[in-house]
Amino acid sequence: MSATVALYDPAEAPALIALWNRALGGCFPLTERLWRQNVDEDPNWRRGDGLILRAADGTPIGFALMRIYRHHATNPDMAALRDLGWIMALVIDPLRAGCGYGGQLLHAAESRLRAAGATRCDIGGSPGHLLPGPPSDDLRALRFWSRHGYPPVREVSDLRRALADWSPPPVPGAITDGGWRITPGQPGQEGAFLAALSRDFPGRWRAALADTFARGGSAEDLVELRDPAGGIAGFLATWRPEGRFLGPGLHWLPALGPCPGAIGPLGIAPTARGKGLGLALVAGAVNLLRERGVADCTIDWVGEELLDFYAHLGFRPVRAYQRCAQKALSA
Repeated sequence: MSATVALYDPAEAPALIALWNRALGGCFPLTERLWRQNVDEDPNWRRGDGLILRAADGTPIGFALMRIYRHHATNPDMAALRDLGWIMALVIDPLRAGCGYGGQLLHAAESRLRAAGATRCDIGGSPGHLLPGPPSDDLRALRFWSRHGYPPVREVSDLRRALADWSPPPVPGAITDGGWRITPGQPGQEGAFLAALSRDFPGRWRAALADTFARGGSAEDLVELRDPAGGIAGFLATWRPEGRFLGPGLHWLPALGPCPGAIGPLGIAPTARGKGLGLALVAGAVNLLRERGVADCTIDWVGEELLDFYAHLGFRPVRAYQRCAQKALSA
């Protein structure tokens, strides 16, 4: 059966959300709120960044979402990503799988990214991403991506912990005796956080946090680590469903337990490392979420090298994804 590719129209968002949920909704139930936040209202979104695959009768049978970082395109934090495009999502109706539609849609998506200036392409993990990459247990999808030039190269995981039995670890000596402090951020401190990130964490984290603040996010959803001189030496973002944004750990909100929350990303300045302050900062964020009524906490997109770190506080993997090799987009 033939199919044609057309540009996405926001009026068709409900149909595409339903299509996603038929294909992936068991583990990754997509909501209108998340679609609106990360697609239609994302500052990088432009007309043409969404493609719909239609059957001969006009019915949507698949879609692709692409991304190029355009917001504040001269931002030096994102210089290394200026030629990179992302496939945010590529979804085919399960009843039409195995008919070649995925390859047709991928070819069209890669062509759009190439025309927009991308010279290489990544699968998932974009600014304002939906998934970090293909789920590790979706072997059919992994074969598809490998066959089309995107072989998996490393695994990342979402971690989760119920907080009913939460017991924070002992406070490290750097806090009890060394003058270091962990406190919630306050509204109005956004500029101070961005300045600290410019010094110690230039790159994507700073750009993402700046975008969050520009869209109405607040420093009160960060937990800060301050050194003995009072400077910001670390941070950890916290997320709750009633907040302005659904952070990555809350993307699949309908699949989470009652009263969920999330944390991440976490950054510790080099001068603060080796003192037990990283675990203390995570514990401080969990304590804050519990005070705000959270009963279950998720951490998204954690590399294998950090699983043992978070395991000290009882966080365990619940979902895994593959980060795939980037593909050069030939002219």
